Amino acid sequence: MKWYIKCIRQYADFKGRARREEYWMFTLFNFLISMVLLIPFFLVVIPTALDGGYSDNSEGYTFILALVPVILYGLFILLPNLAVCVRRFHDTGKSGWLYFVLCVAGQIPYIGFIASIYSLVVCCTDSQYGENKWGPNPKGLGNKKGNTPAEKEEFSEWDTDSEEEAKL
Repeated sequence: MKWYIKCIRQYADFKGRARREEYWMFTLFNFLISMVLLIPFFLVVIPTALDGGYSDNSEGYTFILALVPVILYGLFILLPNLAVCVRRFHDTGKSGWLYFVLCVAGQIPYIGFIASIYSLVVCCTDSQYGENKWGPNPKGLGNKKGNTPAEKEEFSEWDTDSEEEAKL
């Protein structure tokens, strides 16, 4: 859950890098939330399909209303999803613009399938070792001492403790 919240907080942060764990946990929680939001939709669609279609307009409106939460969630999660995908591409040493090109190419038949497979491969690829032009490795592998996000937190906590001890 912490990765999902982190991505929501960094909803428009297209800089830096995102580990595989951050990306995939965010994707997992998006999937689970979407499935929960789709339950009312399926509760409307399945009985209607079994009855042979819509008998009056009220069922059509119910069908549309059941989709509203899914559509609103999709709009809410669009920007954070783009941001974490771009950061994931950065983590593997690829430009975030490549992700946007792949999204556009995804609209073309057959090419879209290849673009989707390539995006999946990039998102499954391990982090680029060490620092790259988008920042330090979030895992800390190959970074200069004290340059990982976790180490910066440790050092800032350490500095705070030292200041408190100095006051005593």
